[in-house]
Amino acid sequence: MQVQLCHKPDELNTLPPPAAGPAQALAQPNNHGGNAVAGTAQLNATIETALIPFISAARHMVFDVLLHAGTPEIACQPEVLRQIWSHLFQQAVLSQQGKGYMRIYTLLDSDHHTLLVKVTDHGPGMQEEEMRLFCTIRPIIHSLKGALHVESEPGLTVVTVSLPYHLPQESSFTKRTGALAAAPVLV
Repeated sequence: MQVQLCHKPDELNTLPPPAAGPAQALAQPNNHGGNAVAGTAQLNATIETALIPFISAARHMVFDVLLHAGTPEIACQPEVLRQIWSHLFQQAVLSQQGKGYMRIYTLLDSDHHTLLVKVTDHGPGMQEEEMRLFCTIRPIIHSLKGALHVESEPGLTVVTVSLPYHLPQESSFTKRTGALAAAPVLV
């Protein structure tokens, strides 16, 4: 998806703040009585949902979104991932003052059972105080057994989030049913 909308530059002030911080989303109980880490989230859907308000608010930006089709699910509640993405997107939009180019793409590293999300922008590069802003999401990413890597210089910032995925294993019922279906039938 490539989006380019042109409106008034003062609309940058309408950027949506994340609804709750990622740490708060992680600590919230879910409907099943567990914590927010229990459950699964579809990576692409959480990225798309988090991006929509930024596309609406940062109308002088080009958003280039390349999402790997068929990504496995991540073991966490969707809200946790949406908060991480919202934080990253907000930093990229603000660093470019709502005018510029942001690329978001996902990669599947099947050798390491890892999904990579890369967010790049062509802003002025990150200053030390901006790097400290990542302290709020780094522990959340680590709690998901993931990693956060930031490379920044004037004109190019690349933020990479890697998250492990696990393919669902067949249940013992599926295995038994499959074995019965393959057995010869005697009449």
